[in-house]
Amino acid sequence: MPWGRKRYGNPDDNQDGIFGTIRPLPATVVNTTIIGEGFTDAVVGFQDMTILLEVKRPGKKNALRPSQEKFRREWRGGPILTVDDGADAIQQLINLDRRTPPVRGRLKPDAAQQVLTQCLAAAEGLVVDEHDLPGLIRKLRGTK
Repeated sequence: MPWGRKRYGNPDDNQDGIFGTIRPLPATVVNTTIIGEGFTDAVVGFQDMTILLEVKRPGKKNALRPSQEKFRREWRGGPILTVDDGADAIQQLINLDRRTPPVRGRLKPDAAQQVLTQCLAAAEGLVVDEHDLPGLIRKLRGTK
């Protein structure tokens, strides 16, 4: 066996793009790919929830490794989402917000849906690239 540190994790090529898409929601994203051992690719803080996020290549959402399947079976914490692009991640976060009951009165049901509705109303008449969600969010905020 060669000496040296074992490299854990196997980041997918689309990972940085997905993280960049959900950060402006606003969401906190911590890349945890290096942990390995079946742990998810990221921990996401969104709407007072802590969510584990597994990133897969497009079309490979059901391709979990045995260590990832084992981790999911044994995980006793919050939800684990599996995503393959930024729009998928945002939609799953919004859906999660709608189906998660309030936690100690901090979580407002449908809060993410309300934010999205407000953004869409504010965006009416804006000319944007439909595939550039971060660009839309920047335009709505009035930042570059």
